[in-house]
Amino acid sequence: MTSIADRIDELNKEFDNRTFERHQMGEEKYGAGTWLGVDTIESAMLEVLDLANYARYTYIKLGLLRDGIAGIQTDRVANVPLPGKEMLGKQGDLYKGGIPE
Repeated sequence: MTSIADRIDELNKEFDNRTFERHQMGEEKYGAGTWLGVDTIESAMLEVLDLANYARYTYIKLGLLRDGIAGIQTDRVANVPLPGKEMLGKQGDLYKGGIPE
């Protein structure tokens, strides 16, 4: 199993590789160094607007996903113990003010 540190390292390398691939594609498409003559501030601002829309679309998709999940959940209220089970688990050290060792 991959550790979280290893996974972060993999994703960092993936990010580096993908940004370099995009840079190379841009040079092939537009020519080397042409970005020097581009208003990168305006381009970045437009990208932020695109990112905001992607965030909106993802928010809506997550809401729809949540709605779908809610549709298959029972009507039982979450985190309410069953009758007679209210004290189950409260005998642990956390409820005595300590932290288990």
